[in-house]
Amino acid sequence: MLLTVSQVFLDKYANGDPTNDNANGTVFEHDILQKQLRHGGDIQGIIDSLDYIHGIGIRALYIAGSPMINQPWGADAYSPLDFTLLDPHFGSIDVWRNMITEVHNRGSKYFILR
Repeated sequence: MLLTVSQVFLDKYANGDPTNDNANGTVFEHDILQKQLRHGGDIQGIIDSLDYIHGIGIRALYIAGSPMINQPWGADAYSPLDFTLLDPHFGSIDVWRNMITEVHNRGSKYFILR
């Protein structure tokens, strides 16, 4: 069986919920024109794109970096501080669970998280 996988950088993919862009309440978190700051992509952005992702034949998502709590300006998601907390910039645990449910509802059986 051939499995088509797409790598996704959550922060850079799609901003589905702008209310979590400045989750820490500072002005230095979110700026789409800066390469050092967050761009606003989140889990809701993935959910909003699932029909498109599934439509082009992708059956597995590889989340690059860590969706767990990262350093405040760790937009690359490769600076996790706590592996027990989801980074609020990416959404809540309920949104995370909803994404997994929606991935499975579309027939994708694989969800890869690094």
